[in-house]
Amino acid sequence: ASAPVLAFDGLRRGGRGKASPLFDGNAFWRVVTRDASPAAGAHADCIPAVRATWEAIDSATGSAAGRAELSSVFRLCEPLREGASPSDAEGGAGARLKALLLNVFDTLAMGNFPYASNYL
Repeated sequence: ASAPVLAFDGLRRGGRGKASPLFDGNAFWRVVTRDASPAAGAHADCIPAVRATWEAIDSATGSAAGRAELSSVFRLCEPLREGASPSDAEGGAGARLKALLLNVFDTLAMGNFPYASNYL
């Protein structure tokens, strides 16, 4: 009821046993990524630096010292813990941190208007 468009055959993900060409779950993230590209006015190193962040987080969360450092750097309300918790969608200690960072990037992209704005 909250998303009636998804009720129409062919518009939902995997409609009739295969991926629907009308639904692209990665389209939003391609737009967010483009916003961090030189074509959108960002530095050429922006996208590679952000992508390297995910591997760095995964690496750091592999040790107690790394988790403590990330918890401190990002001033997390609760320290990162070893292993998964039910709220970690990816099942790792850094999954929630990466989700928070994704929210930052998508919010920045949504607020990057081609004109002056104080929307965000």
